[in-house]
Amino acid sequence: MNVPYLVRPLVLLTTLVTGFTALVYEVTWQTYLANLLGSQSRSSSIVIATFLGGLSLGYWAFGRASTGRDSRTLIQGCGLLEAAIGLWALLFPFMYAGLWCLRVVFPTGSESLVSDILFSILLIAAPATLMGATLPLLTQGLSLSLADAAPFHARIYVVNTVGAFLGSLGAAFILIPSIGLSSTMSLMGIVNLIAGGALFGLGYLVPAKTFLPVEALPSSEVEPRSLSLWTRNPLTLLPVTAFLGGFTSITLQTVLIRVVALSVGSSTYAFAVVVSAFILALALGAWFIAERRGARTSLWCNQVLIAIGLLLLYFIAPRLPYSSHVLRTLLTSQSPNFWVYHCLLFFGLLAVIIIPVGANGATLPLIFREGRNSAETLGDKVGRVYGCNAVGCVLGAILGGYLSLYWLDLHGVLRSITALSVLTLVPIAMLRPNGISWFSGATIAILFSIALSTSPWPSGVMGHGLFRMTQADSVTYAGFKSFYDHLAPGDNLIAYDDDPNSTIMVDGYANGSRSIWVNGKSDGSTRGGDRTTTLLVGHLPALFQRSTSDKVTVIGFGTGITTGALTRRDQFKEVNVLEISSAVRNFSPLFDRENGAASRNTKIRWHLGDAYRFLIESSDVYAVIASEPSNPWVGGVERLYSQEFYQIVRQKLAHRGVFAQWFHTYSISDKTLVMVLKTFSSVFPHAHFFSNGGDIILLGSIDPFDRETIELAKTRMEAPNMARDLRDMGITNIKDLFTREELVPWSGFSGAPLHTLDKPKLSHAAGRDFFLGANANIRTITQKARYIWHARKSLARTLLGVSVFSPNKVDYVKSIARARCNVLEPTFFSGWDRQGLDCQVPLFSLLVMNQIPRPTNVAAETVSILQGVQTEVQFALPPAEDSQSARVGLTWIQQYGAPFLEIDPMKVKRYAEICFVKSDEVALACRGQLALTLLANGFEELGREEFSRIVSDGALSGGHEMMRALKENFLDS
Repeated sequence: MNVPYLVRPLVLLTTLVTGFTALVYEVTWQTYLANLLGSQSRSSSIVIATFLGGLSLGYWAFGRASTGRDSRTLIQGCGLLEAAIGLWALLFPFMYAGLWCLRVVFPTGSESLVSDILFSILLIAAPATLMGATLPLLTQGLSLSLADAAPFHARIYVVNTVGAFLGSLGAAFILIPSIGLSSTMSLMGIVNLIAGGALFGLGYLVPAKTFLPVEALPSSEVEPRSLSLWTRNPLTLLPVTAFLGGFTSITLQTVLIRVVALSVGSSTYAFAVVVSAFILALALGAWFIAERRGARTSLWCNQVLIAIGLLLLYFIAPRLPYSSHVLRTLLTSQSPNFWVYHCLLFFGLLAVIIIPVGANGATLPLIFREGRNSAETLGDKVGRVYGCNAVGCVLGAILGGYLSLYWLDLHGVLRSITALSVLTLVPIAMLRPNGISWFSGATIAILFSIALSTSPWPSGVMGHGLFRMTQADSVTYAGFKSFYDHLAPGDNLIAYDDDPNSTIMVDGYANGSRSIWVNGKSDGSTRGGDRTTTLLVGHLPALFQRSTSDKVTVIGFGTGITTGALTRRDQFKEVNVLEISSAVRNFSPLFDRENGAASRNTKIRWHLGDAYRFLIESSDVYAVIASEPSNPWVGGVERLYSQEFYQIVRQKLAHRGVFAQWFHTYSISDKTLVMVLKTFSSVFPHAHFFSNGGDIILLGSIDPFDRETIELAKTRMEAPNMARDLRDMGITNIKDLFTREELVPWSGFSGAPLHTLDKPKLSHAAGRDFFLGANANIRTITQKARYIWHARKSLARTLLGVSVFSPNKVDYVKSIARARCNVLEPTFFSGWDRQGLDCQVPLFSLLVMNQIPRPTNVAAETVSILQGVQTEVQFALPPAEDSQSARVGLTWIQQYGAPFLEIDPMKVKRYAEICFVKSDEVALACRGQLALTLLANGFEELGREEFSRIVSDGALSGGHEMMRALKENFLDS
């Protein structure tokens, strides 16, 4: 009896959905477990190996279980298993939380491989095993005949893989950045429950008996020797090809991820593009043969194609950074081009890998076709083939994608798997009736020799990070060789290594400086702004900490300048360096001249591995923790900017200890910077923001910096080692530090989003900002109406505010004016209006207080307006002549009111009454200015009332500047 017409298409549609959820689960699980086990490649390899190992077990177990079962039982059983996966997904966040507590209560040591494997198995092995049921159960249950089995099996594989392709993109680009990890798991769990129910219901449309007729294969598909060998010894020959194919496939994916990251940047988007292109290439390869009746030589030709494709890829790979640079220069940094760029990157990568990866996708369906010989054991054959392939993938993840990089660079790994792919031809050739022919042997020998004799990739092409160069220069389009010849005259490649976690390069320059490049991005230099920043990251927290602990921790060694600065402080006896890259440690002596021989200092304790995990498991507390990881758009780094990480840091700080966090304003938007500052200040109630060009150093502490702390810092600045370093940075006294601290509206960030491990927004936001070339500016942020009052209020908690505080308001404002305007007395006002607002505001306040004479370029009426709107100050408030003059007056109140003048909001509203007489555009702009002025002076509720009145009048639809300002300050807050 035939399966009803609609059953197979509906089952295939359900398989598409479960393929989608499976890859969403994998991406989400990898993020979850990276938080639990650490973000180093070893942990990622363990997670991938566990996932694929579970699939392997599922293929084998359910393949065996499918033998002799009727079709209804197989389809409904598959539905129940999918529902079980959905239930596991719904419970996963709770199981994860339980194991997280177990990890914290029973630390196992940063190098415990056994515990990592155990936690990974407990969390994902069971659902991964259940996922392995789909292919064997549905192939056995829905094939119409033995001849139909191969093409139908290939269709299931193709549809499931297309779903996986969509899932990898959906998870990375939409689900995780939009709703977070736990919500993604819950949503996919519900989808899996529905899909499982659909499969169970579809099972009722299938007869409750085995309908697959036991009929012979067409003579064109019979090859007795191959079938007898399969039956006689299932763990050799064809399964060996499946195993080697899995090993080379997963290793190739690891190499591609690294190469593309070096070409376009290590963002989560780049990772998703590689994984999805890889999966789609597999699906296209399987689809190409899905409807074909295979000739006896098809598997042989397919594996030859893989070997040739890998050889081509080997020669193309070193040109990918240059090619991606050319592509990037053709697109402007506009928001729509973000999607255009990644689409072009996706299809370009797909074109590069389609031959080797597409042929790899055809391997398993072809092996299944070669080996099927019994209708009753189709599921068993699927289970064995895919089980052997998954075991190969497991070993590929651990050996090929991780351990091999301790001894080989990326080109060495790719060369090795190319040679290994040639060896997959040997068991296929042995299946021929007459054994290996001279032609087969010669083909294998020639391809193997070419694979082993290929030259290494040109030095430095992978390490220079061309993705940072978004604009074309004179040699951009001159070709690969000419471009690199002129890229950086005077550069001298000193060292290069692809370790399991990172690609590290050390460059030397004609001026004597050296730079370290991590995954294609310069992460520190021994000269210029980088040197100043890294010195500040070490010295600033050392100046202001008042702990009795003699231990400090540095996250990220880089050039070692921060570490060296801390080793030179006598009060610190132990400096722990948390570094994820073994190559950085190996190259550390190359910077000894610039960091005071930090690599040889006996105070240093090296810890190779994930910093988050080390701090969780450490029983020590530290006087200083200094964190300077890479940029947050780099995949895996964003967790070192998360609220949970800061909470761990806070727990590990000794009493009166200080935490220093590096960040940047380049390649980041104002909105993303606000999110980082909100997350930081949500854990550290006393936060300080120091700037050095495009770099930021955030200081966080549990206790406030008081005058005693500042006096202690002054004393420490006189120590010879520190004084010398500070002089190199242009800092000779504590006032020089005052000028580097910025006003930040800490209390105004209440409505900003947080970056957490469950809702990891930062890497996705930063990845977009990086493409768009955004540049944040804290002073621009503080001039937004919703932040003005909060920023100026924060003056009291800055180093300057603490050091000059006086209960007498006039004396306090005078001290602020002296410091901010860099004058001895606030009576020297030549050119004061050309100073920054941090100078103008205290000066204007003194003017309104009648403490200084009015400059000729300030109208008397302006002073009178500000005097008249103060609380409990008896000055006549001059009325506004019209809406335009009222708007100008309100602008002055907004700009110069808070924090030194106490503004009466009712007086401000009375001053603006003329704005409500008319309803023209000028009057509307005046009303909008009133709302912004109230907001900027701390009267948020009153400002929102005025904004709501404008909205209720239907005036918000206007496109002019005032409407944009209102939307920005009220709708986005």
